[in-house]
Amino acid sequence: MSEVKTGTIVRMLSRTEILEKSQTREVVVEVPEWGGSVTLRELTAGDALGLADAIKGGYLAAYVVARSAVTPDGQPMFTEEDVTELKQRGMRAMIRLQRAAFELNGLDEEARKGDTVKND
Repeated sequence: MSEVKTGTIVRMLSRTEILEKSQTREVVVEVPEWGGSVTLRELTAGDALGLADAIKGGYLAAYVVARSAVTPDGQPMFTEEDVTELKQRGMRAMIRLQRAAFELNGLDEEARKGDTVKND
């Protein structure tokens, strides 16, 4: 077992506590291009697995928005099938939402270099 500095851990979490922990961080982003606001939630670890494919495929903004946007009751706003539709939306609004999602998720500058939207 690795050494832990004294005083750095308040208490150890149990498996149950970790698995029961829900995502609570959300941010409301004003999107003037669309005339309203969108609520974004933190990405899950599973969502993050698709980021590399989205970068390679040139649809990072659409993917991040589809996986982050939630309805007022916290349910996903978009499905995987909606990514194609989101790729057709204006770049300025999509990049605004992508950047807000990256900030919410603590993604670094290197990940932000994928700030491209490809409209197929």
